Amino acid sequence: MLFRSCESGVCQHGASGVPGCCGGAAFANTFDKGLGKWTVTDLHTAGGEGGIVWTAASMTGKDGGPRVTSPTKAAYFGRTDVACEGGQVGYCGTFDNGKVVGSEMKTQPFQVPKSVKAELNFQLFAEVGASFDALTVAVLPQNGKPAEVVWKREDKLPSGSTGGKFVQQKLDLTKYAGQTIALRLGFDSQTTSDNGGEGIFVGDLMIGIVIDDQIYLKAGDATRGDFTAEG
Repeated sequence: MLFRSCESGVCQHGASGVPGCCGGAAFANTFDKGLGKWTVTDLHTAGGEGGIVWTAASMTGKDGGPRVTSPTKAAYFGRTDVACEGGQVGYCGTFDNGKVVGSEMKTQPFQVPKSVKAELNFQLFAEVGASFDALTVAVLPQNGKPAEVVWKREDKLPSGSTGGKFVQQKLDLTKYAGQTIALRLGFDSQTTSDNGGEGIFVGDLMIGIVIDDQIYLKAGDATRGDFTAEG
């Protein structure tokens, strides 16, 4: 993991962790240790609605497979109390509790490394409705500028499904290099219909430095140099 030079505080190809190069702290989270770096809110607490929020969970899919990408847990929007059917061991996801449900989880502020390119990566498993269910990722600048939605299910996943598997998502955050931001992930069913899917699972979320189309930071590397991680 070497970069060749560091010009005006920007890593162009020098050793990661070099003083003055890529300063600050990025964010990485496998969710194995929970959501300690996140603030979670229920979007529907009025009128008897809501009741489902983001959590770190070890879930089983309806196909019998684990719904994680790291060893034990993923961030999950859905119910964790529904036993799998047909004698299958474990809890199988759904976000149907008969109510309109939605939740947001927001990171603490952190600095995006000053770099040639910064990229947000995460693994996504989705089984939600195609009509009303809203899933978004937003960047919240800490300089007074408004939040920017950088990923929307309607645009990136119009069917509402990742096809029964985790699919890596990549978002270019280079415009935020050197800035302090927070991330916000939100889901809102908006109605009580079509809520019988497994819900949303997010794993191995991180921000890495990208040079020559290679990611020079993985979640497991995030304790090195300029990066901090939470499991």
